[in-house]
Amino acid sequence: MRESNGRWTQVARAREKQWTPRLEARFLATLAACCNVKRACAEVGLSQASAYNHRTRWPDFAERWRTAVEHGYDRLSIEMAASAGRMLGDEELTADAVLEPISFDQALQALWLHKARVAGLGRAYQPARREVTIEEVRRRVMAVVELQERAMRAEAAAAERRARRRKPARADGG
Repeated sequence: MRESNGRWTQVARAREKQWTPRLEARFLATLAACCNVKRACAEVGLSQASAYNHRTRWPDFAERWRTAVEHGYDRLSIEMAASAGRMLGDEELTADAVLEPISFDQALQALWLHKARVAGLGRAYQPARREVTIEEVRRRVMAVVELQERAMRAEAAAAERRARRRKPARADGG
């Protein structure tokens, strides 16, 4: 490719598994359709960690992500309301009724997960913490203590080997 000054310029292609404007657009379109990061990542063939890292590094992408989730949330809300209306009418609606491209249950879960961020309802989702028993705490503490003791014994043994390797200084100076 020639520039305006007549010199040749090399145009680099994006590597495989690298975010490009085209991949971003496909990811955001899928995210807006289903509000599901895992599904959107599968659509573009990249990992969830890659998506979250990309969002952290690029504020513009983060803003477009937020907008896509808002649009997806609104769309799912409207479709859920329409489904409820159909359920009250003559048409029967089952729990596995499909709201393209996800099921009714998945749409309901997506709405619940994003309600705090998009609609300002309740608190943000946090996975439930399981109760830890005192026996588990003791076992974990004892494992850490054992590791520390083992490290101290290894350090003492290494110091002793270093001390044995040193030659003692002779008293006669020679």
